[in-house]
Formats: sequence, structure tokens, C-alpha cells
Amino acid sequence: MRIGLIADQFTHVALALEPNIDIVALSPQLWRIQLIFKPVDILLIESCWQGNDGQWRNMIASYSNHSKCKTIKQLTSYCRQKKIPTVFWNKEDPIHYDRFKHNIEYFDVCLTTEKELVKHYKQTFPHLKMVANQAFFFQPRIHNPEIGKRLEVLSRKIIFCGGLYKNEFPLRAQQLEMAATTLGSKLVVFDRFEHSDNSWELSKNIARKTGFKYIDSKSYYQSGLAHLNVNTCDGSETMISRRLIELLACGTNVIELTNFKGKHFLSQYVHQVSSADELESAYLKLSDDQTTIIEYQELVEHYSVSCFIRFLNKLT
Repeated sequence: MRIGLIADQFTHVALALEPNIDIVALSPQLWRIQLIFKPVDILLIESCWQGNDGQWRNMIASYSNHSKCKTIKQLTSYCRQKKIPTVFWNKEDPIHYDRFKHNIEYFDVCLTTEKELVKHYKQTFPHLKMVANQAFFFQPRIHNPEIGKRLEVLSRKIIFCGGLYKNEFPLRAQQLEMAATTLGSKLVVFDRFEHSDNSWELSKNIARKTGFKYIDSKSYYQSGLAHLNVNTCDGSETMISRRLIELLACGTNVIELTNFKGKHFLSQYVHQVSSADELESAYLKLSDDQTTIIEYQELVEHYSVSCFIRFLNKLT
């Protein structure tokens, strides 16, 4: 299957590594020529901030200081004329629904990370041929339980990979700051933001390191005692972080900061905590090698990128 794609790096890499998949990374300027010379079976566009290495920056999301991009409308119209199915995956639901909802009118199929929005999409956009829930998936060629290179310097540490987002997501930041205060020197943060409002640069009581390449993430995920996870939409049944499912695929112990225990579909496989005392207790339990790991084959069968590919194949 050949996919015309506009996506951020993680989705692009996951799809490109699948067998018998040919990715055409569409350009805002050259998409028509690309589709003439390499006709695609399906068009997939996700709610992305950069899109194909920054080519689609500010062209998919809606901003008050930017006029709406007409290219997506032109692209989907072309695909409709050529009878190419068009799919929009809003992987930023429900938090950023308003940023991306304007795109939906141009597509045949809408996928959403938030199950509770499926009915809303059907009612609001009756032209859609299909609306379905699509949670994040993982790529087994990158993330799997086979033991790889571990970083000994992280031994016995609790690791968090990601930004703080103190202004954008204050409740999420409060949970992470509680963890930083509780764990102190036991916590190592890999912060992909060097200097910004989203970074940890003002947090003084943690070991802060720069981010790493996505393709190398397994080495970091399998290092340390456990990894912290926090879901931006705490309490959602289906909108969990992409990193969570990747960590579980790597056989990693996960401590999740949440105020809604047992809510999402992978809750039983993580150590959920909502207070400093519970976090400290989880750390001590993990130190005694008490782990709860999901069966890897179950993840592959239900939550891997191949499941997503099978779904797309049915649309072509």
C-alpha cells in the first residue's frame, strides 16, 4: 500500500518501517506532481504541528494570527476526483480539538484518540463516511522487550522523557513537580526543550539531560528502575500518551501520575499514583522487583502499527 502522508516524525517513522508500505511524504508546494508520478492508495493526514519535517508548520493547526491554509482543501479535492480515500487522524483530541476541527469537512474518514468524541464527530460532520476511535500505536521494530543496550548511569533511577509544559498544561505540570519534589535525585528528566516555557530549566532539584533521537529511544526506555508517565488528558479512557504504549512494549516498569486510577485501557499494567506517599511506595515496591508487565504479543495484536495498517487497507 502506498500512503500519501502528512504527519509528525513519530507516526512517519512507525509507518515507514512496516513491510509493503511505501510512504509519499507530501510537500505543500509539490504534492500534485508527487501524486502524478507516484499515485497513492490512500491519503492520511494527522493533526500535526510541524508536518513532514516542518514543511506543514502552521498549515494544519488553526491559529488566530495565521490565515487558514487552502492547500488541504485542494489536496483532498484532488484525491476525491481520483477516488483516493482521505483520512484525518486527530491524535490531539480532546485537548486540541478546536485547533484541528476545521480540517474535518474535507475528509472521508475521521479518526480520533478520544472515544467520547466519536458521536460528536458523527453529528457535527454528517458527510463523513466513517468515524472511529484510534489510539496511539507502537512500532515493534523500534519498541520490543528484547533486551538492548542499557545505560548503566541510569541504574536505579526513575526516568521521565518530555517537557514540563507549565503554562500550557498546569495540572499536568503540578503532577510532575510533585514527582520531582518527592523523588529528588532519584529522578532523571530527558527534556527535549532546551530553553522555553515548556522546559524544565527552572527546576533545580532534578538531573536534567537533553533529549534523544526517537530511533534510539529503546535504550533509554529500558534503562533505569522505572519511567514516569503522565497523560495530558487525565481521566480519558482512550487518550493516553504514545510513550506509555512504547514503554510497555519495551517491557518497562511504568509509574503513572493520575487522579483517575483504573480509567484507561492499559491501567492494570502500570503503577498508578496520585500522591507523594503513593509515589514513594511505588518506588520501594519496584526496588523489590515487584513488576506488572503486559504480555507483549497482546500489545502486538491490538496496539501495534500493523493493526492500524490493516484498518487503512480496508478503506482502499
